Amino acid sequence: MIQPQYVYISGPYSSQDPLRVAANVERADEAAQAIAAKGHFPFCPHTQTSGWEDDARFAYEDFLRIDLAWIARCDWLLFLGHSPGADRELEFAVECGMVVFHSAEEVPEAT
Repeated sequence: MIQPQYVYISGPYSSQDPLRVAANVERADEAAQAIAAKGHFPFCPHTQTSGWEDDARFAYEDFLRIDLAWIARCDWLLFLGHSPGADRELEFAVECGMVVFHSAEEVPEAT
């Protein structure tokens, strides 16, 4: 029996191409929805902070600080692909001893 888990969605976000950013957000959101449909509690930073990169109050380091704080509160990490930020999130999750999945399909249903 698997209790519902808090799952952090990690994957590429940034790009010089706005269409690529939109695709990255869509992919992460679809994964978060799949996780929720399995009875878990996803946290998707892609949708939480989308567009904040245009706000001068936030630097790259601020996003990483926020992301790592959320990872520390989650049980599992869903790693969707490599990027400098996502790789750092994965490294931190591994350091914390978290369970890491590489696709939403791998995540078991909560019972």
